Amino acid sequence: MSTYSYLRAFADSWFLIGMFGFFIAVVLWVYLPSQRATNDNSARIPLRNGTPSCSEDCANCECKFESFEDSSDG
Repeated sequence: MSTYSYLRAFADSWFLIGMFGFFIAVVLWVYLPSQRATNDNSARIPLRNGTPSCSEDCANCECKFESFEDSSDG
Protein backbone atom coordinates (compact mmCIF):
# COMPACT_ATOMS: atom_id res chain seq x y z
CA MET A 1 0.00 0.00 0.00
CA SER A 2 1.50 3.32 -1.03
CA THR A 3 1.68 6.37 1.20
CA TYR A 4 -0.98 8.13 -0.86
CA SER A 5 -3.40 5.22 -0.49
CA TYR A 6 -2.75 5.00 3.24
CA LEU A 7 -3.30 8.73 3.78
CA ARG A 8 -6.37 8.69 1.56
CA ALA A 9 -7.92 5.84 3.55
CA PHE A 10 -7.06 7.60 6.82
CA ALA A 11 -8.60 10.88 5.65
CA ASP A 12 -11.73 9.13 4.42
CA SER A 13 -12.36 7.35 7.70
CA TRP A 14 -10.74 8.33 10.99
CA PHE A 15 -9.88 11.92 10.17
CA LEU A 16 -13.44 12.53 8.98
CA ILE A 17 -14.81 11.09 12.21
CA GLY A 18 -12.37 13.19 14.24
CA MET A 19 -13.28 16.40 12.46
CA PHE A 20 -16.99 15.68 12.89
CA GLY A 21 -16.40 15.08 16.61
CA PHE A 22 -14.49 18.37 16.85
CA PHE A 23 -17.36 20.19 15.12
CA ILE A 24 -19.93 18.72 17.51
CA ALA A 25 -17.74 19.64 20.52
CA VAL A 26 -17.41 23.26 19.35
CA VAL A 27 -21.15 23.57 18.71
CA LEU A 28 -21.95 22.17 22.15
CA TRP A 29 -19.39 24.48 23.78
CA VAL A 30 -20.86 27.56 22.07
CA TYR A 31 -24.39 26.77 23.26
CA LEU A 32 -23.48 26.04 26.89
CA PRO A 33 -25.47 28.24 29.28
CA SER A 34 -22.22 29.46 30.86
CA GLN A 35 -21.21 31.00 27.51
CA ARG A 36 -24.32 33.20 27.21
CA ALA A 37 -22.69 36.38 28.58
CA THR A 38 -19.68 36.02 26.30
CA ASN A 39 -21.88 35.36 23.26
CA ASP A 40 -24.16 38.31 24.03
CA ASN A 41 -21.15 40.59 24.45
CA SER A 42 -19.68 39.40 21.16
CA ALA A 43 -23.01 39.84 19.38
CA ARG A 44 -23.17 43.50 20.42
CA ILE A 45 -19.69 44.42 19.12
CA PRO A 46 -21.00 45.90 15.81
CA LEU A 47 -23.42 48.10 17.73
CA ARG A 48 -20.65 49.66 19.85
CA ASN A 49 -19.25 52.14 17.36
CA GLY A 50 -18.55 55.03 19.69
CA THR A 51 -21.96 56.69 19.59
CA PRO A 52 -22.90 58.25 22.91
CA SER A 53 -25.55 56.58 24.95
CA CYS A 54 -28.93 58.25 25.25
CA SER A 55 -29.07 60.82 28.03
CA GLU A 56 -32.88 61.18 27.81
CA ASP A 57 -32.33 64.89 26.96
CA CYS A 58 -33.57 64.85 23.38
CA ALA A 59 -33.26 68.59 22.80
CA ASN A 60 -29.51 68.53 23.40
CA CYS A 61 -28.82 64.98 22.28
CA GLU A 62 -25.64 64.42 20.27
CA CYS A 63 -27.14 61.49 18.40
CA LYS A 64 -30.34 63.29 17.39
CA PHE A 65 -31.49 62.59 13.84
CA GLU A 66 -33.65 64.91 11.81
CA SER A 67 -37.14 63.52 11.72
CA PHE A 68 -39.43 63.60 8.70
CA GLU A 69 -41.75 66.11 10.41
CA ASP A 70 -38.96 68.67 10.90
CA SER A 71 -37.82 68.62 7.27
CA SER A 72 -38.99 71.50 5.10
CA ASP A 73 -38.86 69.86 1.69
CA GLY A 74 -42.04 71.34 0.52
